[in-house]
Amino acid sequence: MAGKLSLVTTTTVSSDTAQVILTGVDSTNVYMLVVQGMYMDGTNQDIRIRFTASGSAVTSSDYDYRHYTLYNDASSGGTIINNTGNIDLSQGLGTSMNNAFNMVAYLHNFNDSSQYSYIIYENIHRNTSQGRMGSFHGGGILQTTGANDGVQILNIGGANISSGVFSLYKIEE
Repeated sequence: MAGKLSLVTTTTVSSDTAQVILTGVDSTNVYMLVVQGMYMDGTNQDIRIRFTASGSAVTSSDYDYRHYTLYNDASSGGTIINNTGNIDLSQGLGTSMNNAFNMVAYLHNFNDSSQYSYIIYENIHRNTSQGRMGSFHGGGILQTTGANDGVQILNIGGANISSGVFSLYKIEE
């Protein structure tokens, strides 16, 4: 991705919160989402992402995603999920910076109501139940047309986000 980055919004979490919503996608440009140092208030919690429309999460079962996982113990695996209510971005996370989740994702077609919105993501995190680092490389799509203006990041198992810096950038062409 070539171009200049323009910061749209940043949210810093320093106490427990159920979700982070970042909005501000207002053009057909590609946007970049950066998550740094995120961890949860409960162990073995997966982080999820949904797209937003008019600032509210799209909760339909129209998300499909695929990712390839590389583990530090030299194993790997693939995941293919169709027709679900969110995109799963991690293995079970933990409760400290020792288990922090870090990610870069690119948001495509978000402000184009005639196209499907999709993301391409790479992240690294530590699985607390298996005690190993993992890295997801993949993408997800919302298979309904409509303009989307951002993302919701959450855990659907009830744990809160305890820490992290969440930034959304517009890539100027």
